[in-house]
Parts: sequence; structure tokens; C-alpha cells
Amino acid sequence: LREYEPGDDFRHIHWMSTARANRPMVRHYVDNRRPHLAVLLDVRGEEFGPDEFEVGVEIAATLAVSSFLHREPIAIWAGPEVVLGRGSPGDRDQVLDRLSLVRRGRDGRDEADLDAVASEMLRNEPGVSAVALVTGPMPSAALLGVVGQLRRKVRVIVVRVWPSRAVRHEPVPGAHALDVDSLDGFVGAWLGLTR
Repeated sequence: LREYEPGDDFRHIHWMSTARANRPMVRHYVDNRRPHLAVLLDVRGEEFGPDEFEVGVEIAATLAVSSFLHREPIAIWAGPEVVLGRGSPGDRDQVLDRLSLVRRGRDGRDEADLDAVASEMLRNEPGVSAVALVTGPMPSAALLGVVGQLRRKVRVIVVRVWPSRAVRHEPVPGAHALDVDSLDGFVGAWLGLTR
């Protein structure tokens, strides 16, 4: 409970506490779940060029190392392959080794449908509160299906890696969109999102 502030919803006023304190008191709802991030790295060949894919892998590795440093749970999937998660535990060095082996699929031979992989990941990683989807320079319309599916259960952050100096910033309905062309660009955008 806390004191009422202008703009608070009147439905959250706690009348018994208001009577005792002789001033309006409201219920303050706090999400006390521990943040649990899942990273879904899109490995489909037609979505990523080789340089952009390397930046995508670096982004996944950066999120993994940050989570290990802050002792926060994280799951990482590279397409349908579990790099770190319930079915594949590991420490920081093991995860970095596994990420160094991740390869981009060849054009025309997709590893798996992104919607199906996202659904499988949510089933196998209970407790996930946010998903960072790391993909190539996809138009927002192409992401609506997977974002719509994910956002029913978790917060969604779409990280699109564009070719160098060709970044287009366009919103993705239902998700926070971070459009970057380098790891440094991602770090700055991520810090802006988390502050």
C-alpha cells in the first residue's frame, strides 16, 4: 500500500487503510517474479547475411554473459537447437563454446519454422518472462505471427540486425523493436530499453 497520487486508478483504493490513515491509500501491484530471459536466435539462411548473422550470435553471447554476471536465469535457442536451457544446462564458457558452433541455415533449407520454434521454446522453458528474438532485416509484417504468438505469454523484444549503415527503424506491433547494425549499436539500444 502507498499514498494516493494523482492519476492512480480509483479502483485500487484500499478503503480500510484509507479510513485508518485518514488519507487515501492505494494498492500498489508489483511483479515479484524474477526476470527470466529467453533468446531465440533466428538461424534461417534467407533472413541473415553472413556478417549480420555473426552480429546476431555476438548479441546472443552478450545477453548470456550479462545474465551470468547478474545471476539471472536465461535460455538460448538457435533455431530448434537448445544452446542453454532446461534440456541443456551449462556455465558461461560452455555456452560461449556452443554459440561459436552455431551455423546459419542455407538458403532454401530452413532449419524450422520460426513460429513452431517459438512455441516449442515456451513449452520447454517455463518461467520465461521475456523473449529476445534476434533476427535479420525482416519487415515488421513478416514478424507479426511470431510476435503475436509470443506476446500472449511474455514480453517480446525484437532485435533486427541490418547490414552496415542500412538500419531502418520501423516499429513492430506488440514488441519493442531494436534495429541495429553492430554489437555496439545493440548495447546502446539495450541499455536505453532497460533504463
